[in-house]
Amino acid sequence: MKSHTIFLTMLSFILLATNVYAETTQCVEITSVPATIDQPGIYCLQQSLSSGSIVINADDVTLDMNRHSLSNFGNVGIRLLGDRVTVKNGTVRSGNLGVNTVGNQNLVENMQISDTTGTGIYISGRDTVVRNNRLTNLTAVGIYCSGPSDWRPRNQIIGNTLNNFVNNGGGANAIWLSRCGMTTVEDNTVFSSRYSDWYSNTNLTGIHITHSNDVLVVNNRLSHWYRGIWYSTSTSGKYMSNLSTSVATPFTGGVPVGDNN
Repeated sequence: MKSHTIFLTMLSFILLATNVYAETTQCVEITSVPATIDQPGIYCLQQSLSSGSIVINADDVTLDMNRHSLSNFGNVGIRLLGDRVTVKNGTVRSGNLGVNTVGNQNLVENMQISDTTGTGIYISGRDTVVRNNRLTNLTAVGIYCSGPSDWRPRNQIIGNTLNNFVNNGGGANAIWLSRCGMTTVEDNTVFSSRYSDWYSNTNLTGIHITHSNDVLVVNNRLSHWYRGIWYSTSTSGKYMSNLSTSVATPFTGGVPVGDNN
């Protein structure tokens, strides 16, 4: 009886794990690129697409990529110009800028961004959440948030994994906030595993904050950077519960308010 109960419990866990992701089928399918979405609604991919971009011009749009990919897109892979736009569950690879969210109250989640020559995800809107994404094989910047002078967009960068920054002889910032105040950076893992000169290259920074006030950096994991968390020019904010290993200068600037190592 006991073994039967254990078997049923294990089976329930397996069924639960296999049903975490559900494909979106009640949607308007994007069948080719370049494509422009200019009406609210639910859109999806039913196949991988290449050699073009997707521009979302409307508010209140959900784009579910259904685990398909957009590749070889050129300058920008997916551009979110509208407000309250969600992009999720896909791969964007091989181009300059993977996802650019310009509108407000947008969400980018469960995306795989790779092989970008510029930036993986670029945030230039307010009240936007970028969470649970995986970014790899990046050249310069993983997640970048920037806006006008003294901008306080209240964005959230949460639970992302960034690794494998290509050693192009210059520098890299895994997460870079420039004029992006009142933003929270939490539960991210950043690892520059391709850099052999992490201990001496001053241009390598895990989380870089500049010209941004009231930035909270909480519970992040950093490995193989010259600087780990760096509050540099004209910044303010607090950090706590961050862990670093193989980081030459783990913490610079800001106000520590809890345990950091």
